[in-house]
Amino acid sequence: YAYELGARYGRGPLELGAALWQREAIDLIDYVRDSEADTTWQPRNVTEATFRGFEVSAALRRVAPWLPLAKVSYNYIDAALPTNGESARISRYALDQLRHQLIATSIVQLTPGISVTAAYRYADRVSDPPEGALPVDYQLLDLRLDFRRGRYRAFAELTNALDAEYSQTNGVPLPGRWGRFGAGVRL
Repeated sequence: YAYELGARYGRGPLELGAALWQREAIDLIDYVRDSEADTTWQPRNVTEATFRGFEVSAALRRVAPWLPLAKVSYNYIDAALPTNGESARISRYALDQLRHQLIATSIVQLTPGISVTAAYRYADRVSDPPEGALPVDYQLLDLRLDFRRGRYRAFAELTNALDAEYSQTNGVPLPGRWGRFGAGVRL
């Protein structure tokens, strides 16, 4: 079962949003283990879990000719297993979600045809990585340069500009700094 209550407001350049939500899950299938010392994951039915959270966002659009967008959003998730013996187990999937996530994005117009986008992301995951593993909490900075003139477009992106070492859930490593570029013509 899922419940959500939210609101959005927009007037002129200002956009605001907020939502509260809850999800009640029954009979989840997860891989669990009883302790950190136990190295074997066992599939089990988790009788129930409750996920609660909220999200808020604010954006300013076209407040100045050089600032087409400034946006920030924050999400929070709290998850809990029932207080019986199931909660003593370590969950591999069901309770390994982001607890906090903050995203800030801005676009700066350098000239009428050239803009720069910067996106910052902070993520705090519920679980802690095993000793020696890549961190699951991370901060990323992505940069993009766009060029537009008439029918022609080109871009260059730098993802994970700070070359952070991090992993997603279950220790899956994600790439360090990498870039790409492209061009196009509208016919």
